[in-house]
Amino acid sequence: MSQDQMRNSAGPLHTQEYFQMLLDGADMFSSFWQPMLKSTGRWQLEVAGLAFKQGQAALQLSRDLALCRTPGDMTTANMRFWNATTLQYAQSSKRLAASVARTVEAPILSESEVVSLLRKPRGHDVIELPNDEPARPAAVERKVA
Repeated sequence: MSQDQMRNSAGPLHTQEYFQMLLDGADMFSSFWQPMLKSTGRWQLEVAGLAFKQGQAALQLSRDLALCRTPGDMTTANMRFWNATTLQYAQSSKRLAASVARTVEAPILSESEVVSLLRKPRGHDVIELPNDEPARPAAVERKVA
């Protein structure tokens, strides 16, 4: 292709529209999957918090067992441990279920958690040179990518 044909072709305008369409599709795709990814993050944080609490309960159990003098003290320490762990599991399971419920609702209710993306006006750039009249668009407008 010669230099004149490359300059006169309308290729960049078509490719700009094509890439704009691709980027709009990517925005739509990300806004659809955003609630699920947010819920996955909540799930992971909740499970990490539960693991931390379970670790603290296990350390407390080892401290309590080290101080035990009778079999009754050992039974009491184990009961406290299992009561603490079951309470922590119950609280975490409620929060995990709420996270999943919000994810299931999100695609149905389009405004639930999807962050609206900014839409930029589709215009073109104009370069103004000093000591000159403002540049005016020609009959065929060219857009800068």
